Amino acid sequence: MTASYRAVPGEHRTKRFDLRVTPSEAAFIRQAAASRRQSVTEFLTNGAIEAAAQAIEEDRRIVLMNEVFDRLVEEAEGPDEVVPALVNLIRRPRRFKLPEEGS
Repeated sequence: MTASYRAVPGEHRTKRFDLRVTPSEAAFIRQAAASRRQSVTEFLTNGAIEAAAQAIEEDRRIVLMNEVFDRLVEEAEGPDEVVPALVNLIRRPRRFKLPEEGS
């Protein structure tokens, strides 16, 4: 599963983020945006959306060693029983919530 962002057709940029950077960071960002022939807004927005998609994807991914995965499959195929560690994991709050489809 890959996290991705799809622009909403007809949606205009109306929300603002205010951030502080040093003069050298600002110059560096302006130079990079110019090298891509983008405005600073486009450059920062594209970079932030890319970083957000990566963060969301990493947050959703669970990586298991083969032995652990095999054990998980064995347990899942076995008799039903409550596993407190899994219950706690499922109940643990996520870092952030994704918008529901259609909203």
